[in-house]
Amino acid sequence: MDSFNENLIEYVGLSKINLSHYNVKKLCSLDKVYKLKENQGDILDISRVYVDVNILNTKKILSPMATNYEGESFENDLLVFEACLSLNIEYIEDSEVSGLNIINIKKNFTNMINLKDNDEIDKLSLNAYTLKTYVKRVSRHKIFYYANIAIVSE
Repeated sequence: MDSFNENLIEYVGLSKINLSHYNVKKLCSLDKVYKLKENQGDILDISRVYVDVNILNTKKILSPMATNYEGESFENDLLVFEACLSLNIEYIEDSEVSGLNIINIKKNFTNMINLKDNDEIDKLSLNAYTLKTYVKRVSRHKIFYYANIAIVSE
């Protein structure tokens, strides 16, 4: 049995972009094991991974005034967002007539950002970028993926 890091394909999303130029609001990660459908062939090897992440919806939730432990009043508004991670994974099928197949995986996720005083964020200024994505063939019918995602306000 091979170690987990063998045959791990890494896709680095922001390799040429300096993250310090962005106002990072949230870092989040997704990981999942994807099981192939019956009509998809067995996986011999993964050849390429294409990754995209997009913000789908945002909603600002206003909270009533709260008081911290020192007695100071503050508002703790939230910005809830829904995003979609899209993975297109090219793999070589393990069969007599092996060929190149593509798996399209779309994973929606929801998260929230605590808004500070005068922190104005709207859908137009909120973007998502993948920092790192790892993909590994776990078995002939399963693929593991992990994505580290930065939610930024530009």
